[in-house]
Amino acid sequence: MPGLGFDTALLGAQAYSQCFGAHTQNLAAAGAVAGRTDETFISAFELASGTKGVETTTLRHLDQVGLPVQSSIPTNFTIGGSGFVPVTNSLSNGVSGWARDCTFSPDANLNFVNNLGEYLQVFLVNPDGTPKNPDVTSTSNLVPLNVNGLASTAVATANVSLTAVQLPSQLPPGSTLATTLGMTQTQTVPVIDSTGNIRNLTFTWTRVDATTIGTGTADAYNAAHTTSTQAWDLTIAGPTGATIGAPYATGSRIEFDGSGNPVAFNTQGSALGSATPPTLNITWGAPAVASAITLNLGAVGKNTGVVSDGNTFAAGQTSYDGSQPGVFQSIAFGPDGYGIVTYSNNTQVKYCRIPLAIFNNVNGLSEIRTGVFSPSVNSGSYQLFFPGQGGTGSLVTGTYEGSSVDSTKVYVEMIQDQQRFVGNLKAIETIHKMLDRLSQV
Repeated sequence: MPGLGFDTALLGAQAYSQCFGAHTQNLAAAGAVAGRTDETFISAFELASGTKGVETTTLRHLDQVGLPVQSSIPTNFTIGGSGFVPVTNSLSNGVSGWARDCTFSPDANLNFVNNLGEYLQVFLVNPDGTPKNPDVTSTSNLVPLNVNGLASTAVATANVSLTAVQLPSQLPPGSTLATTLGMTQTQTVPVIDSTGNIRNLTFTWTRVDATTIGTGTADAYNAAHTTSTQAWDLTIAGPTGATIGAPYATGSRIEFDGSGNPVAFNTQGSALGSATPPTLNITWGAPAVASAITLNLGAVGKNTGVVSDGNTFAAGQTSYDGSQPGVFQSIAFGPDGYGIVTYSNNTQVKYCRIPLAIFNNVNGLSEIRTGVFSPSVNSGSYQLFFPGQGGTGSLVTGTYEGSSVDSTKVYVEMIQDQQRFVGNLKAIETIHKMLDRLSQV
């Protein structure tokens, strides 16, 4: 019947019109973040009843990954491979979809949201990076990333190191050991107590005679002590109200060899000494708790810390750990998905971790909102991994994902589909003229 050819041509024109719609979307996606190509397939069919027709099917190529584009926003990132981040369009509804647009930055309330208005979902972690809730296989423990009100607590000093401290072996030039005994040198060493306050300690070095050590076999440092030619006592005083524990309250002796390098620590009295200085114990008084500080004054036999040589005193350099309280300054995402927070006290702490979802067939995902997708029967359910695991890609920070659409290819396909569309229109026109002539017979 003539009508069948007319219907087929009409359906063909309609199908190519849909192709034009897909091309238009592709051109728009060519300039969009994480833009993807929509491909429309046209197929003819004939039913058992003899009815013929044309149908269209559109496939979005979500498996195609765009290249990273440099971004001026440091919290933007690109997933360098497969994987989708969990997002939600409501802060109270949990995960509601998966996206590749990772243009996340803080809004007025310090929630991290992308250009599409989707909020980033993360797992919260402890400072050592372990998840606060060990179940990271489902979305039930994900929360919207918010950094409002973050602050770090004070950390008391646990280690103090002194380097390049020079205690004069003779002062003034030409003096003898006897004339320098009792000579003192002082320096200030800051530490932090448990409440975050900086407390200044006074280290006083007093020149003393080298200690005479017995020759008992129990003396592990006897051989070293026999090379001792000079010694200094270290006495430590704290601020008002602080109590310094033994032996630093009265003095802990350090033996030095003829080259000025330490040979043993804590040799005062009948002590045999040791390879490391004793712990510095300080009672601060309420509300701060007591401190137990490990002192690093250098290695035995080396000039890596405190030495006794030359004829001048040099305080060298002091380093100590611990930190005062701090407030939130910034957050940065690492390639492994960790969100690392920097506080005003210059401490950095792991705060969260971004998971990525993979699907058996990403092209089978259903788009539920612009740039946001949901699992379907065709895609299969999600599996959660952290970046770089399970076939997912690492994060490339300071970038956003460019489009995978080739605009030149789209223009060529538009021209080809235009020719096919016009061909169907001509077929319709020809059939219409034929029908008009038949009606006049």
